[in-house]
Amino acid sequence: MLRTRLRRSLNNATTGVRLTVTHGLGAVPEAWWWVNRNNRGLGSTYMRAVDVPNATHMWLINSLGTHVTIDIFAIAYQARLY
Repeated sequence: MLRTRLRRSLNNATTGVRLTVTHGLGAVPEAWWWVNRNNRGLGSTYMRAVDVPNATHMWLINSLGTHVTIDIFAIAYQARLY
């Protein structure tokens, strides 16, 4: 099992900006979630259904035009390193 934890800051001047996150697993994550680190951004970060993570990137959108810090967790259960 591969897992990673990232901390990213969304400092958007406008709403709806897509943030590209390099998760570094080298495999498509089978589970992923994020946790807001400050109360200001609570419930304002989301992932569109069309933005499914691939082997290198995840995409998140912040609907609040302010500084938000989030922790991102990703897990690949059956990933193997060769």
